[in-house]
Order: sequence, then C-alpha cells, then structure tokens
Amino acid sequence: MTDEMKLEYSKLALDGAKFLIGTALIGLLGHFASSAIKEREVALKERESERLEMELYGKYVEHALAENVGTRERFARYFYKVTRTAELKRGWEEYLNDVVQEKEKEEQRKAELVAQEKELARLVASDKAKADELKQVRQQLKEVMGRLEVRKDAFAPAANVTGYGSAQGGVATGTLSVSGGSSN
Repeated sequence: MTDEMKLEYSKLALDGAKFLIGTALIGLLGHFASSAIKEREVALKERESERLEMELYGKYVEHALAENVGTRERFARYFYKVTRTAELKRGWEEYLNDVVQEKEKEEQRKAELVAQEKELARLVASDKAKADELKQVRQQLKEVMGRLEVRKDAFAPAANVTGYGSAQGGVATGTLSVSGGSSN
C-alpha cells in the first residue's frame, strides 16, 4: 500500500468516525429534547388536573360550610378519599379530623341530653312543674340530633362560586359569593 492510499484510508476512517459520532450526538440530543417535552406535557396536565380539582371543591363549598356535622363529615371523607395530591389530601385529613372531633362533642352532648331527658321524664311523672324543662331538653336534643345526621337535601346540585379581589403584598383580599344551584 502506498502512502497516498494509507492517507486516503485514514481520511475515510476519520470521516466515518465523525459521521457515527455526529449521528449519535444528534440522536442523544433528540432523545433528551423529547424527554424534556414529555415531562413538560405531564407537568402541564398535572396542573390542569389540580385546577379542575380546585374548581370542583368550589362547586361544593357549601357542604364544607354546612351547620350539619354529619353532612360535613361525609363531604370531608369523600374528598379525602378522592383527592390525589398529597398536600391537598393532608388538608382534607386535617379538616376531617376537626369535623370528627366536633361530631364527638355533639355525640357527648346528645348522650348528656338523653340522660337528662330520661331523668326529667321520670320526674315529670311525679312533678308537673318539670314538664316545661323536659320540653326544652327535648327541643335541644332534637337540634343536636339534626346536626349529627346526614341530610340528603344537603347534597343539592352544585353551587356557583364567584370570587373577586386582589392580592397585595402576598395577601389576598376580596369578596366571595356562593349561590346554590337549581334543582330540576
């Protein structure tokens, strides 16, 4: 082999190596770009999902504000179960724990009123002056029991939630209005 052939062979080998390295680099860059785009798409879908989840919470906010403890407990348990993000799930867990504690207090009050009602009913049989007090205790017992039971009418169609306001210095201010939906 002559020197010229060896030089030509070396040039061809060098060009082939350049081609292979260039192709591999372009392939790697394409792969990384594709992965970055897919990650961005997933992040955008997660944000959209979180936004839709927050809209859903807004539609049912009146259940969280209901006077009825049983309704609020059922509402909190449902959203605790279906919430996907860990941060929001922790919030629902805290809210559920608060509602459960309130329910336990109401249950305690109910037990006290039931005992008082029984004692007064026994006394009324022998003393008519206790009749008014018994009537009041029964009314209070009825109110407490009403706050404990889950009311089907509390799960009405979604509410329309509208919020207006502005954020200044990291503090949001404004107004929020809630109106119930109409049933058909």
